[in-house]
Formats: sequence, C-alpha cells, structure tokens
Amino acid sequence: MKKILKTFAFFPLSLIALLFFILSVIEGPLIAHAHGSPFLEFAPDISDRLKVSDVATPAQEFQPKNDFLGAFDLWVDNEGSAGSATFEIIDQNGSVVARKTQTIPHLPAVWSGNQIHVDLDNTISISSEETYRVRIVSGPPQLYLYYADKTQLLQHNTLYYSEYFIRSAWLGNTEQNFAFKIIIYEVEDTAPPIITNATTTEVNYYTERIEFNANEPIDFKIDYAPIDGEEKSTSYTGTFRVCEPVACGANLTVEPGKKTYAYTITAKDEWGNEGTKVGTFISPPSPPTPTPDPSASPDTTPGATTTPESTYSPSPDLTPPTITNSRIIDLTSNSVRISWTTNEAATSKLYIYKGNTLITTEEDATYELEHLLGTSNILTPKTSYTAKLESKDSSGNIGATSFSFLTEEVDSDNQNNNNKKQPNEDEDVSLSPENGGTLTWNTKEDPPEGFRIDIFDENNHYIGQRILSKDSRGWELDLPPGNYKIVLYKDEGEYYEKVGKFLSIKVSGNIYGKFKKQIYFGIAGMLVLTGIASYIWNKKRYPKPKKKKMETEKDTTYEANRPY
Repeated sequence: MKKILKTFAFFPLSLIALLFFILSVIEGPLIAHAHGSPFLEFAPDISDRLKVSDVATPAQEFQPKNDFLGAFDLWVDNEGSAGSATFEIIDQNGSVVARKTQTIPHLPAVWSGNQIHVDLDNTISISSEETYRVRIVSGPPQLYLYYADKTQLLQHNTLYYSEYFIRSAWLGNTEQNFAFKIIIYEVEDTAPPIITNATTTEVNYYTERIEFNANEPIDFKIDYAPIDGEEKSTSYTGTFRVCEPVACGANLTVEPGKKTYAYTITAKDEWGNEGTKVGTFISPPSPPTPTPDPSASPDTTPGATTTPESTYSPSPDLTPPTITNSRIIDLTSNSVRISWTTNEAATSKLYIYKGNTLITTEEDATYELEHLLGTSNILTPKTSYTAKLESKDSSGNIGATSFSFLTEEVDSDNQNNNNKKQPNEDEDVSLSPENGGTLTWNTKEDPPEGFRIDIFDENNHYIGQRILSKDSRGWELDLPPGNYKIVLYKDEGEYYEKVGKFLSIKVSGNIYGKFKKQIYFGIAGMLVLTGIASYIWNKKRYPKPKKKKMETEKDTTYEANRPY
C-alpha cells in the first residue's frame, strides 16, 4: 500500500516536470507580455542569424501609426553564459526616446531563434509622421540576432503599399537588404478617439458629405436628422481606417430646401473606446421647378378637366465612383506617377502629403474610366509620402482612396534620377469632318497592346468602347446620330495613357459622314449605268437607215419597149 501511495505521490511531480520540459521545448516568448498587443510584426520562419559583436550597432527601422508603444520582441540565440543587453528606441532625428536593460539567459541555438520579450519601463507616444529604430547597444559576447529577407507584397498582381510597415535593418549607418525578426506592441488604450476638423460639403440637391480627422485608426458611424425630423444613420463598416492626414467621411442623404440638420459622429477605436463629435449643417437648396411649355394647348373637349402634368424626376445619383486597381507605375527618387480605374466616368485628382503637410495637387477634369496623374521632380529621396486619389462623377459624388509609398534612393550614376515618363505633347487626336467621319490620331510609337477608344454620351454616361490594333491611326465612326465624348488611350499593358485631350463630337443625321466612300462609288456606278441605258435607249429609238442596193445592170426590158 505504501508503495502505491509513493507512486501516486511521485506522479504529480513527474507530470509537472514533463510540463516544464514541454514548455521549454516550445518556441515562444521567454517573458510574459505585460504591455499590450502586437500591431507590427515581421517574423518569417525561414531566417538566418548574425553575431551582434561582429557587426556595427544593429537596428531595425519601422514606421508606426499614431499610438503608444510599450514593448517589442526579437529572436536571438545566446550560446554563452547569461548576460545583460541594452536596447534603445530612437526617433528619426537620432534622439533616444526609450532605453531598457535586461538579462538574456543562456539560449542554445534553435530553428529560427528564441523569441524574447522586452517590456519598456514607460510607454512612449509614437507618431505616424516619423520613423523609429529599435537597436541593440550592448549584449553578451555570444549573442546572435535573427533576420530574414524583406518581402515584397502583391495584391491581385499589383504592388500593395501599407501606411505602416517594417522597414530595413541597419548595421551602424549602413542600410541592409534584410529586416530583423521583430514584433512591436502597442499599449492597451483606454482613451477615446479624438475627432477634429469636421466639415460638411454640398454634393448635390439630395446629398451632403461630412469629412473629419481622427488621432488614431477608427471605425465610425454618423447619426443625423433635421430639427424635429426623423433620425437617420450610417452603419459601422467593420474596418478600422486611418483618418489623418487623409480625412474619413461619408455621404448623407438629406432633404433639400435649406433645412437645418444636427449630426453626431461616433468613432470607435480597436480597443472599443468611443469618441463623439456633434455639429450642424444646412441642407442644399431645393432643385429648380420645371418651366411649363407655353406652346402646349389645353384640352378643350367638353367635360374635360384640366390637371397639372406630373413631371418625371429621376432618382438622384448618390453613389460615389468606386476606385480600383490603384497602382504606382513610375517611382523615382523625386517623382511618382499613379494610375487607377473607376466604375463610372469621373474626374481625376491626386494629393501628395508628407505627414500632415500637403506637398502638391495634380488634377484632370476629363470624365473618364482610366486615370493617370503624376508629380514633377519635387519629392525627396528615401522619404515616406501619402497619396490620396480622388474621383468625382458628374453628379458630384466623390470616391477616394489613399496609400503610402517610399521614394527611391538617388542613383549615384545619375544624380538627376528621374524615370518619370513625360506625356508626349506632340500626340493628338482629331476628327474629320467635324460632323462625323474618321477619327485620326498621331503617336510616335506603337503601344504594346494597341489602342482603346471609350465612348460617352453628352451626360458623361459610358456607352461602349472600341479596341484597335497597335498600328491603327484612324477609326471610322459607326455611331448613330447624337452628341458624344470620345477618349482615346494607348494600352501600355499595365496601364492606359490618354492620347491628347477628349473630343466632344456631334454625329449628324445625314449619311455623308458615315457612308462617304459608299456614296462616291454609288454616284460613279449610277453615272456609268445611266450612260449605258441612254445608249441602248437611243439606239432603239433612232435606228440606223439601211443603204440602197447599187444598180449594176440596166433594165433592158424597159429599154426594149420604150417607143422611139
């Protein structure tokens, strides 16, 4: 019995020892996470390592969102005895904003490294306008640090640009082509989001747009109602968006007539904290009343009653254009070109921000589906910028999106590095004759994928398109009578580039413009047939007279009987 009790007494101890062994084998942080949740992470499985004492001060650069940083993880080995390591966080000016020294135990090499957790003594406020580095100032002699090749992200075969990302590793003052494995932790936030710069803009008779900034990523809804009227609201989107420097916003359906509306913006951060902003706006004026036709005659039929005619009022367009396929097509140390696509005809506008500062605005008032804008040589090498794309349809609805990008280094072989492809001013498009006929254009080079012609009506509604070969330089209009807008593009494969400016044309009801060659041949054929018919008719009408037979012998009978 005692032997059995001893066995049972030993079992819990064995189980505890086994659990400790399993936990020691499992790869994971060696220190409990006392500060927050991860919001930036670069930790691929396939990696390599370097010895800290053999290289210049190793550091990892990152660009955060507006937040509070409380901790970070690194992947290391320490094949020697335990020792202390000192870590620092520095801002883009080289100033130390946090320092922490902690003991690194003996850590034998394991696949992809041992994850260690470093809690800062105090949380630090970080800004999306700056870059930061985590660096190791000192450490045990046998301390190794793990790294991996940087990853280029693709989204639907298009480069994906994130506003917040892990950048390159640095050894001293030299940038590397890899990044150290790292996780950055934000501190749990209990403060509500702060909403600023709320503005309202009239979009059309039935739509008002509200835009605002917030100090952290948020999801939001807007409740609004006319004074003493029924309340309406937008819904949370389910995604957290950055609203600074590019504003967030929504279109609100309102009643026209200069009515006073009250609104409440409710912003919710990733921790569930809610902040609100209240305000008022005046709705757009009432649309103009249609003028009755004075030439219309009243119904004078006995017993007939006169009733006002009901005027058809189409439902207002309240849907903003959808922007897709936004991409950088040219990027240098001092310039950028960006293209995007909309699902309806809309204008193009490009804003470039550095932090909260607007650097430049480029725009094109053409209503089109394919959009392409770029900057001149005004950007700074190795600098982070935010691009905001904006397209407005003919009803005034505005669609927008934004992303960040990093300019390239200056090429040492070309200090005036600028690969930006300039539009060819010699390229143009024209129509002859003006009332419909042949569309012709002039380009110096054949585009790789040919030409594309987009056709819109006079109200900027998309009708259709024509695809032509790359050696084409003309297109005979095959459109019914009406007013049109024509936009010609070169298909460059990954994007479309406009040729010249759009054309407003009028196709007349006569058939000359459309059937010019057929008319020429028809007239010539009719002339030939008329000549042949005239010849045949004249020949039958006026036959040729027959010739008399010539006398070869005298009438001897007459001579014989003639009396003398």
